[in-house]
Amino acid sequence: MAASLSLSLYRGFMTALSPLLPLYLARRIKAGKEDAARLGERYGRYDAPFHHDGTTIWLHAISVGEAMAALALAKDLRARFKDAHFIITTGTMTSAEIVQKAAMRLPISHVFAPFDAPRFVRRFFDHYQPDFGVIFESDFWPVMMTSAHDKRIPLFLASAQMSEASAANWAKRPALARDMFAPIAACFAHDAAQADNFQAFGISDSKVTGSLKLPPFEETKTDFASALLKTSKTRLILLGASTHAGEETALLQISQRLTKAGIVHLLIIAPRHPDRGDEVAKMMPNAKRRSQNQLPESDCLTYLCDSLGDMPSLYQAADIVWLGATFVDRGGHNPLEPASYGKPVICGRSHFKNRHEFEQLTRLGVCQIAHNNDESIKLITALAQDKDTRATIAKAGKAYAKKAASRPAKVAASIEAIWREGRS
Repeated sequence: MAASLSLSLYRGFMTALSPLLPLYLARRIKAGKEDAARLGERYGRYDAPFHHDGTTIWLHAISVGEAMAALALAKDLRARFKDAHFIITTGTMTSAEIVQKAAMRLPISHVFAPFDAPRFVRRFFDHYQPDFGVIFESDFWPVMMTSAHDKRIPLFLASAQMSEASAANWAKRPALARDMFAPIAACFAHDAAQADNFQAFGISDSKVTGSLKLPPFEETKTDFASALLKTSKTRLILLGASTHAGEETALLQISQRLTKAGIVHLLIIAPRHPDRGDEVAKMMPNAKRRSQNQLPESDCLTYLCDSLGDMPSLYQAADIVWLGATFVDRGGHNPLEPASYGKPVICGRSHFKNRHEFEQLTRLGVCQIAHNNDESIKLITALAQDKDTRATIAKAGKAYAKKAASRPAKVAASIEAIWREGRS
């Protein structure tokens, strides 16, 4: 397609920035955010040739939540495209690890996303030659998307959303937004407001399907969950789930006040980024740490779970969840995950990344909003003293999660129908 002036300028700007990429990547390596052995992928260079006679499906999922959504959709796409091989691009080390583990169950090749400059993106598409692609959430890169359009690779948006600030920024660049969004084959949006946003940018087929950030559900109790329940005995377990800087301090203060008020409990803090473990440990010096293969003892008041992959176990063991990224301006982690385990969720006011989910679960009473520490204490105290209410919440949360679990299958069916119709 003919490039707008905005797109031409953007491509030129990213090309001009390319010589600085080694410095940028070196800083990320030093910070532990980049795999030094795989830097070539950021330049669109790959060690092994790729050839697949069946359908090659590209899924772009930049971080952990998006990677989980991509894997959920991949499972249902695989049921419809029996010959499929998935190329999943991500941008973070943790999301890469999640995708690579899933490759033991599905035909997946994981690749770090190329830097959004024309020659790097061109190498990526020339190497893998996907039949179609799906971009998750809001990681929209102009060169990547318009290059796919130019190569006649149909693109879909799944679990799609953009913040108000992002929508306003794209509205200031209407030509560039039109180049990116107008050719999209279909958009599967979080909610009606998001669908309207994408329609305004030129996507004619924009429908509401909800978020595909569906957490993995472990029905069988894990050994770690059983161990936590054994050590906590009859104590209430309060879980600070996926916390960010600033939230741990507030939660520790809340826990201290609960203890003084006679609410006997074990506080478990699980920071969103386990590499913050040492930082958080300084705030709770007497706590045992999961990263050191320790378990809390019966007289421990706090426990630090600074590890990857343990959230299902923590949700199994917890009685009440205090959800991170909602008490700082981070948009809120997905409340569907604790809800699927039947847990009541105390959350702050920041919900913009999962607004629809928060609205629905708040309406059902699964999520309860606390504006400050005092309100958190009041809500936690009430739930701690009322098992019947917790049982009612558990039933509502599980029912909502069960219904949400059908979303990827519906999106997969729509994608298949649209793609096959386009080929006929």
